[in-house]
Formats: sequence, structure tokens, C-alpha cells
Amino acid sequence: MHPSIRIEGSILTGDIVESIASGDRLDGQRSQDFGFPTGTPVKDEIADAWASARAFWTAYQSKLERLREGASGATETRNLWITPLLGMLGYTPELASKGEVVNQKNYAISHRDTARDGFPIHVMGWHDSLDKKRQDSGPRMSPHALVQEYINLTEHLYALVTNGRQLRLLRDSSRLISSPSSNSIWSASSTKSCLPTSRCSSACSMPPVCRFASLPPARA
Repeated sequence: MHPSIRIEGSILTGDIVESIASGDRLDGQRSQDFGFPTGTPVKDEIADAWASARAFWTAYQSKLERLREGASGATETRNLWITPLLGMLGYTPELASKGEVVNQKNYAISHRDTARDGFPIHVMGWHDSLDKKRQDSGPRMSPHALVQEYINLTEHLYALVTNGRQLRLLRDSSRLISSPSSNSIWSASSTKSCLPTSRCSSACSMPPVCRFASLPPARA
């Protein structure tokens, strides 16, 4: 399979990922599905987007090398990497001015895509863990747990959470027919990250799905 992809639960199957990567899957992969005129070489558009992504990645990694000691790198991750990367995938992340209160709990999701009904996008820093809460500040739980609990309680079906090195697509687990203990995660590692198409496919019921290739090794 693909060492950069980890799937938990039933959000996707390995067969679907493999068929997309091999080019065998035609639904949602045609030029018109991505908003291009019929006959537009999708692979050329992917190559252009990949070149842009590599340039963003290089600038981002260069900035991380100059971070002051103890800095999380959240601003750099947001401005130099995740916002431009998601922009190539058809998202328009907007920084949220405040959290949303649900059942008397505040969910401080960092970004929303208002063009996608407020699609939740939670961006942390390169030095933040997605599975552990910050010790000195921040929300009451880990970024992953915060976003998963939020979408389980609201009308949102999917959400993204990332720290720049990992990009996780989460699904509302309360709507899945599966074991209650089963998480639903699609995770891409930035050390071998997803190769973005320049526009999302309108044929997909999920948020835009990526093809896959390797980025230069990430710095610790």
C-alpha cells in the first residue's frame, strides 16, 4: 500500500485508495469532475499543483528551522503550508474569530470554510501533537479528540485536523455502523504527503481526495 496513508474505521477502504492511485477508478477522476473542460489532461494539472506544493513546502521547512525555542509553529503552518495547500484543493480556510459553544462546551476550531457550509479545519503547529493536548495552553483535550467530539455533536459530517506533518480527515463516528470504539480516520503524513489536484472533484461526496507522491523528508 502507501506508507504515507493510514486508515482506521470505515471512512475509506484500502481498495478505494489503491484504485485511485493506480488510475483504475474512473468515477470522480475525469477532467470535468474537477471543473476542467472535457479532455483536459488531469495529470498535467496534478503536476502543476505538485510543483506549487513543493515550493510551499520548501519555504515552510526553511521557516521552521528559524523558529524560536519553544514555539509551536502554528502561524507558519497556517500561513506558509496548510492555507495555500488546501487552496489548491479548492478550500478557502478562514480564521475563526471565536469557538462554537455546543452543550455548554467551547470548541475552538481554528478555521472554517464558509463556502462549504462552515467546514471545520483545525490547524495546529508543527511541534504540536494531534493526540496530546498542549501542556501550557490551548483547548481542554487533544486536537484530534476536540475535532472528533465536535463533529459528533454537530451537523458536520467531515472535518480536517493537521499540524503540518499529518493531515487527518475525520468523519462523524456517530453516523457510522461500526464498533463504538472504532475511529474513522484518513491520515496523510507530510513526510510522504498527498499530491493535491488543483480543484476538488464535484463527483465525490467526501471533501477533495488526493493522489499520492513523496515530498522531501520532513525536519523533526
